[in-house]
Amino acid sequence: VASMGARAELAGLARAPWFLAGAFLWISVHGLFCLLGARLLRVDIHLAALASAANIGGAASAPIVAAHHREALVPVAVLMALVGYAAGNYLGLLAAQLCYWVGG
Repeated sequence: VASMGARAELAGLARAPWFLAGAFLWISVHGLFCLLGARLLRVDIHLAALASAANIGGAASAPIVAAHHREALVPVAVLMALVGYAAGNYLGLLAAQLCYWVGG
């Protein structure tokens, strides 16, 4: 991902304004759901940011986000990422099977 970003041209953003607007909307909705979920579940906002990073970046980015917010959350970040990997594999297979059943 980093090598793709390094080769990107900023002038290309002017050719795809709807793509850029969609990306901003996507991130805004994600942030809103994280904040609402943290409030409804009465969870610390740092833990919500950590869960978001663990779901998006996995074990690579979750400890970095945890160290930025609170050093004590680094082991929790690794655990969240590993549980996400384990559950994600089986939930992905379940989603594929559901799509197969729906699609015929």
